[in-house]
Amino acid sequence: MGHYVFSFLIRFMVFAIAIAFATRRVPGVKVAPRGALPVVALTFGLLNTFLYGLLHGVMNLMSLWLLFFVTPFLANALLLWLADRLLKSLKIEGLDALAYASVIVTIPHLVLQFLHI
Repeated sequence: MGHYVFSFLIRFMVFAIAIAFATRRVPGVKVAPRGALPVVALTFGLLNTFLYGLLHGVMNLMSLWLLFFVTPFLANALLLWLADRLLKSLKIEGLDALAYASVIVTIPHLVLQFLHI
C-alpha cells in the first residue's frame, strides 16, 4: 500500500510541474486562480492513474498496435480535455493548445513509465 501512495505522490508532483510548465509555455493553457494548480494536478493525476491504462489499451487494440507510439499522446490529450471539462480553474483554449499541453505532459509520463513509477 505504501508503494502505491509513494508512486501516486511522485506522479502528482511530476504532473503538477508539467502542467505548471504548460501554463507558462502554451498560450492557450491557463490555471486561474494560480493557487488552484495543486487541485488541477491532483485531478489530472487521479484521472491518469485510473483511466490511462484503459484508454491506452483500447487505443492500442483499435489501431492493432500500429500507433503504439502515438497512443500515450492521445490518451493524455483526452485526459487533459476531461480535466478541462471537470474543472473551472483549468482552461485549454483550442486544439493546438491541447496538443502542445499533451506533448508537455506525455514526455514526463513516458519517463515515469520507463522508471515503473
